[in-house]
Amino acid sequence: MSGKHDSTDVDAYILVKVEAGKEREVGSQLKNKMINEASLIYGAYDLILRVRAPLPEKLDEFIFSELRQINGVKETATCIVASKLK
Repeated sequence: MSGKHDSTDVDAYILVKVEAGKEREVGSQLKNKMINEASLIYGAYDLILRVRAPLPEKLDEFIFSELRQINGVKETATCIVASKLK
């Protein structure tokens, strides 16, 4: 999305756990315009997405109807931003 921030926008970080060896394959399928950044990470999860959705319902739709449907995605955890500090 653009740098414009509407008061109804929902900012979130989504942690994604994928099947071993499918990290880049899953990453290449992340094409939704709500995704501002996608990174491979070390630890309990494999990918982290920084997203901005125009409405909470759109975030739900992206997670349940798109992200979790990608072959290789095993688990997600969504952290909705309460307030930005910097």
